[in-house]
Amino acid sequence: MSTGGLSQARLSRTHDVMAGYVERGEVPGIVTLVSRRGEVHIDAIGMKALGASRSDDGFGRGMQTAAGRAGGSAAA
Repeated sequence: MSTGGLSQARLSRTHDVMAGYVERGEVPGIVTLVSRRGEVHIDAIGMKALGASRSDDGFGRGMQTAAGRAGGSAAA
C-alpha cells in the first residue's frame, strides 16, 4: 500500500474490471477517479461515444478541476 492509502493491486483490479466493460462493448469508454488521503488516481479507458463532441458536457473539465483541488494530476 502506498503512503496515500491507495493499493496498487486494487487499482489494477479496478482497471481490469472497467476495461472489461469497454472490451465487451457495453460502454465506449470509462473514466475512474479514486481519491484517498490526498492521493488521486485517474484512469481513462476507451473513447468518448461516437458522434459526441467535446463540448457536449463539462465532465472531463470537472474531473481535471476536482483532481487539481485534491492536489493530483488529471493525467492517467
